[in-house]
Amino acid sequence: MKIIINEKKLLLLKESDDEEVTFYKFFTEVKNFLKDLLEDPINAKPSEFLTSHGVSKTELLDKMLDKDIIKKKENIDEPNDASGNMKSRHYLQYSVPKKRFEEKMKRLYSSFFENGKKKALTENFWDKNYNNSNPYNSVATYIFCYNKQGQKCVLAGKRRGYGSAGMYNVPTGLVGDENIGESVDDAAVREVYEESGLRIDKTYLEDFGDTKYRNRWGEQLGKNFAVFLDGDTDDYQTSAGDGENDQFVWIPEEAIDAVPWAFEMDKMIKRIINYL
Repeated sequence: MKIIINEKKLLLLKESDDEEVTFYKFFTEVKNFLKDLLEDPINAKPSEFLTSHGVSKTELLDKMLDKDIIKKKENIDEPNDASGNMKSRHYLQYSVPKKRFEEKMKRLYSSFFENGKKKALTENFWDKNYNNSNPYNSVATYIFCYNKQGQKCVLAGKRRGYGSAGMYNVPTGLVGDENIGESVDDAAVREVYEESGLRIDKTYLEDFGDTKYRNRWGEQLGKNFAVFLDGDTDDYQTSAGDGENDQFVWIPEEAIDAVPWAFEMDKMIKRIINYL
């Protein structure tokens, strides 16, 4: 694999603090890991530098799959040998899409490090950065508009990468993913723009309650917002945004049950539609 990047664009200095990790150093170490991963996906391991800064193979693979930096192809064959006995063979292969590689790597870096320091993605992270006035860990924004046929539509994108790939979801993300101390409504506006390319004003956000869920960091609390746009769907241009989803599309009410939804989002969609 050969990845070319204009290093002048990185605007990064050499390492000046052993406790800090610049994007340039991170990029170099991850690129080397990617080369090993393509050659030997089972035995490839992050460098000692990455692991010493808290970047494990499992977390690195999960995030690279989630951000469409790599694609995974896995298969198990069960052929018969010469004696007629069945043997299982496990095939694992990764590929690296080149499109928007640098941009996706920058987002990967940001997901691990804040100003060169490792983010503490543990339950203590939430304890330190959220309080009773802002207890939310994530946000989901359900955006509705009528199409020219007068059908109620919801904005959704098909997920890429690891976990729920091929299923649809509305713009979602972590509160404080980019800026610690970020408000939940600011996070909603940011995630909508980053994922769909659609700019909305936070005054449009309507509170539709909370969702409790569990992940590897323990019990989390998510905020649900709904947005009702004027005009019709043709008035709003969307894009693939940060690449975590395919381009967002307007799904009419009549097609909601035919679409595979991630995180049971169809339940909230129907609840909001009944409110309309």
